Amino acid sequence: MKKELQGWIASKLNLTDNEFGYEISKIEKTKNTLWLYTNKGLLSYDLNNNEAEFPPSVYITQFLVNEISHFKDSTRIFRHDENSVKLSFIGLSFQSMGKLSYVYKLEGLDTIWHNTQSTFLQYSFLPPGEYRFYVRAISFGGTESKDLASISFIINKPFWKTAWFILLSLIIIISIVSYIFYYQLNRIKKKEKEKTIFNKKLSELEMKALRSQMNPHFIFNAINSIQNYIVKNESRIAQDYLAKFARLIRNVLESSKHENIPLNEEIETIKLYIELEQLRNPSKFTFSLTIQEGLQLNNFLIPPLILQPYIENAILHGLMPLAENNGKLIIKIEKRENKLIFIIDDNGVGRKRAAELKQKKQLFHRSMGLSVTEDRIKLITNLEKEQSSIAIEDKFNSMGEADGTRVIIIINLAK
Repeated sequence: MKKELQGWIASKLNLTDNEFGYEISKIEKTKNTLWLYTNKGLLSYDLNNNEAEFPPSVYITQFLVNEISHFKDSTRIFRHDENSVKLSFIGLSFQSMGKLSYVYKLEGLDTIWHNTQSTFLQYSFLPPGEYRFYVRAISFGGTESKDLASISFIINKPFWKTAWFILLSLIIIISIVSYIFYYQLNRIKKKEKEKTIFNKKLSELEMKALRSQMNPHFIFNAINSIQNYIVKNESRIAQDYLAKFARLIRNVLESSKHENIPLNEEIETIKLYIELEQLRNPSKFTFSLTIQEGLQLNNFLIPPLILQPYIENAILHGLMPLAENNGKLIIKIEKRENKLIFIIDDNGVGRKRAAELKQKKQLFHRSMGLSVTEDRIKLITNLEKEQSSIAIEDKFNSMGEADGTRVIIIINLAK
């Protein structure tokens, strides 16, 4: 301000800066007159006279970021969370006696200039970007400062919004998605391959099961029985036997076309087979079928030709060797949770005695139907990752003697 006063006095007295020798000791204002006490006398200036009005000067006095002071003479770079900015500034003009106004603009945020009487501004939560603050002082008479006071600063983006991080994230996401895609694709291919192998093995086992159920020995015995009834002139029995035999063959052939069949169809096939064996061996054994109350057989699907080999084994090797005609074959069907349970119970000679009789007759082979059925159960269990099983128990009476065999077959129902 002293420099402004010196410049004003020099202009009033038509002096150059080199000739200026006034020392101002005091300034007073009365109405519209400004009095200056100098070493060379008292000077006065009419404030209503704007002919020699000097433009004010403006300075930025303080630059705070998050309440921390920073230098004002260089561009500063801040983190994304260092975004609360306070700017203080001051205008100098002895003619206005401190009655100054200001215009300002924060380039990067504002698009127009703003007016204020305050000497500080606060910007809270500035977004990332490049900023430059400009301020100009305006005197009481409307004269603007020749120069703008300015300061520049930069607020960086958070790292997760930077180009390198976004690019890296995209690469990682694409890599993960690609890995998941190819993993799932390979998993599907592997599963399809396993399913193809499974279907092939299952088809082979089903054909073996069909052949075991339609084995030449059984067919020969059935036809021989029909022939015997015809020779004995028991035509009605022969016709009945032939009709049941034809239905059995048709059911077996029809079942072999499907991976699963309704349980009621499997039971019908089993009944036909047992009835044929009873016709061929009259009064040798009795048969009973017990089904859990309320169980709707046609609502459940099971693999075909599963039960017959065990029933055949019970009849041929358990009941037929009995000395007396007191054989009993009992089949029970029940449902527990998500499992169907089949119990095939006979009071035959037992497995040990049956093996001895086979050895005497030089029958060293194991039943093909039993082996095939066990393989099918294992294959289905491995595919579904659920536990289906077959258990065979030897029964004994109170004397510790063999009293038949019990077979328990557990089939998991499809979820």
